[in-house]
Amino acid sequence: NGKLPTKLLELLDKAKALKPDIILSSEHGASEDDPVTQEGFALVAQKAREMGSYICIGGLRDENFMSIARLWDREGNMVFEQPLYWTTGFPEVSYYDTDFARISTHTCGDLHAPFFDRALACKGVELVLDPSQMWGPNGRINETLLRARAVDNAFWVVCSHWNSSDSGLRSVI
Repeated sequence: NGKLPTKLLELLDKAKALKPDIILSSEHGASEDDPVTQEGFALVAQKAREMGSYICIGGLRDENFMSIARLWDREGNMVFEQPLYWTTGFPEVSYYDTDFARISTHTCGDLHAPFFDRALACKGVELVLDPSQMWGPNGRINETLLRARAVDNAFWVVCSHWNSSDSGLRSVI
């Protein structure tokens, strides 16, 4: 809060040359009611438009949820959001149909709620984005669980972590 995510914006500029369909960032811990966060949202929307890419960022909280994964489409519109499930639950598990896959999100400790991923699979989700600062016993166990969720539910899982995460888990597909 109070500071624009300049590193993220620099990385988005570098990623542009790769022409990605989607970019996944980790949890950021920003509050949507902060004016600087709103400015950051506008800049992320602009980058999505410039790149023609989807951008997903986690850890964007509001007055109801401590971490929300949000997705901007290729035109820069925020088109999907799903809060962290495991801390409070929520009434609906949702997904978004992109032009290349049906996607959804789980974040952080949601990994330890296998029924959540099963519900996503039953809704036909093909790709689960996990913008995370995942907690748990250690990174190796978390990576094993990510792989198990993907295998058990026949979908892809993409997890983005900070480079300061446990050395047993970094970003993984």
